[in-house]
Amino acid sequence: MKDLAPIQNILDKEIFNSQHLSVSFPKTVLRGPFEYGGLGILSLHSENLAEKLVYFIHHIRSDDSARHKLCCSLGHLQLEIGIGENILLTNYNDLEFLAMEYFISNL
Repeated sequence: MKDLAPIQNILDKEIFNSQHLSVSFPKTVLRGPFEYGGLGILSLHSENLAEKLVYFIHHIRSDDSARHKLCCSLGHLQLEIGIGENILLTNYNDLEFLAMEYFISNL
């Protein structure tokens, strides 16, 4: 996400200082999982995506107006793309060029 990049750069400097790392320390190792030798520090982009997913799962399981809006958006996206099966069961990467910008298509 381009809009998070300036904030992430400032945050990275603080992370490097707090971890006593050089500024030339590879960000791949900084962000990499523990299992592969990384430090496991998430980027703002990763945290943002995780929050969107938690929001989606929480509301799709509940019975409120947000669920209704999400289901309507999913249905509209499915109609727009022109497929007869559940949009969540298809590979979105194959069909993303057919979809306009919706909240649900950004998940």
